[in-house]
Amino acid sequence: MTEIKPDKIIIVDNDPLPKGKDWVYLYLTVDSMTHHLVELSGNTKLPPIKGHFIFPTPQEEYAIKQATTFGGKDKFDSTKFVLKIKVRRAYISMQVAHAYGGESYQEYWLARSEIDRFNKNIDGITTYRIVKNDFIP
Repeated sequence: MTEIKPDKIIIVDNDPLPKGKDWVYLYLTVDSMTHHLVELSGNTKLPPIKGHFIFPTPQEEYAIKQATTFGGKDKFDSTKFVLKIKVRRAYISMQVAHAYGGESYQEYWLARSEIDRFNKNIDGITTYRIVKNDFIP
């Protein structure tokens, strides 16, 4: 009998956050209106969300890719923002990190009902703008 060996073994760490820190950073791509509402909060919390979930990621490069690649529903709002959210590690490590994009990226699926609890575990939000100019009227 021939022994079958896999070509590649992929181990997915379900806790992609840096070890030994009380606070970690998650990144979230948002539209201009959401960004404005975050600023109105003093950069301390996310506003109520439109959809059923938000998908913050521990990987900055993935959030930037989302902002520059995915158009979203509003073609008239071509400016996307990436929020850098400082979150209490004890809170986010209770959530499940889901693999996305061939297991190279991870994101948390936080339901609308979870946003208030998420906000209570935020210690600040910083932003930078990603401009997407692919809409031509």
